Amino acid sequence: MLVTISEVCLLTICIIPSGFEINLFHAVSNEAVDRDQFRISILNKELCAEVETAIRNVHGHGFVWYAGEESFSIDDREPDEFIQWYRDNDKEGFETYLTYHFTPDNPALESQQSIAEVFLEYAKILLPLFDKVSYRWGG
Repeated sequence: MLVTISEVCLLTICIIPSGFEINLFHAVSNEAVDRDQFRISILNKELCAEVETAIRNVHGHGFVWYAGEESFSIDDREPDEFIQWYRDNDKEGFETYLTYHFTPDNPALESQQSIAEVFLEYAKILLPLFDKVSYRWGG
């Protein structure tokens, strides 16, 4: 039996050919629980403002949100543009995630300790955004 995780993952670590990534993985390609719930949630203007605040808190850390091939650079765009960008670009069939890319020569990758420290730092930065884009079972 194949099981697919279709919920937001707070942080994933990926070793890739061009370096290392830390991701907040939002939605799998199909039947993503969080995609559907978030699309309903962002009909609420108050929640939209809370998401914009959470995006603003991530600003300045080099994160980029991807929906398929489209991207939203948190540092280069205004937080109040995110909801519309998400509505326009996050679609069934696309993976959706926020990522930060480290090149192989980044000092944060020198040791297990430094990787753990940067992972914890980014987890703290991303937790408020995670809380806004994820669906919590049971309330």
